[in-house]
Amino acid sequence: LPIWFILWWWLLWKWVLLIKKELQFWLQFFLYIKLDFKLSKMFIKPIIATILMSIISYMTYVLSLNIFNNENICTIIGIIIAVIVYAISVIILKVYSKEDILMIPKGEKILKILEKVKIY
Repeated sequence: LPIWFILWWWLLWKWVLLIKKELQFWLQFFLYIKLDFKLSKMFIKPIIATILMSIISYMTYVLSLNIFNNENICTIIGIIIAVIVYAISVIILKVYSKEDILMIPKGEKILKILEKVKIY
């Protein structure tokens, strides 16, 4: 067998062992301190928001490329739309609790607006 092949498999095995150790550590950490670990709030809802943001951002980029025919402007427009869509998605999916919102700057005003719109 070539030496590069053996080296490649050896490095791959080291990465697998490292990832396994990391997963074991975090699993023991969460079990030890008994955090309120909600899978949907910490992983699933942000992933849904990210997928939605990605799709809409890409569609915005492609559509604006047909209009402006300038990749730089279309990229900036896509990024701006991506930020807006992600922020709205996170709010609608209720990723953050009321206490989390109150911790950010101007959180009281944001929470009042969200309660007025009946999102929270």
